[in-house]
Amino acid sequence: MNEIILHYPNLKFAGGSYFVWSPKISTIFFDESEYNTSRGRLALLHEIGHAELEHSGYSSDISLLNMEIDAWDFAADKAEEFGVFVDEAHIDMCLETYRIWLYKRSKCPECGFHGVQKKPSEYFCFMCKHSWIVAKSLSLQPHRFSCNP
Repeated sequence: MNEIILHYPNLKFAGGSYFVWSPKISTIFFDESEYNTSRGRLALLHEIGHAELEHSGYSSDISLLNMEIDAWDFAADKAEEFGVFVDEAHIDMCLETYRIWLYKRSKCPECGFHGVQKKPSEYFCFMCKHSWIVAKSLSLQPHRFSCNP
């Protein structure tokens, strides 16, 4: 992994307990317990992808999913350069967590159809005309609160 880190001297890296790109402090954190595993190296390349692609925020849930896809594509493209195995099933599993998150957030609590995102925390259902608020955090399960009077 040091080879990967040394290849990106323009980026800051810090050990931690998870892999994440923090655009606020321009630092990539990496899980020290996974430091030298194949998945750890792939995850590091994924976070480098976020940094190199200048991912700093998202305006909609679908744009977040697209950023995740782009970062995984970056990781897969760079993997061969560093002798990292690209575990497509693992990448798909990681992306599936975002797809499930998006699916749950977009499901109308009134009729069960899927709505569209109007604002970062608000969805609207064309079928029953219901609007609902969802939690902003990725780590929170979708909690829907009606914003209809």
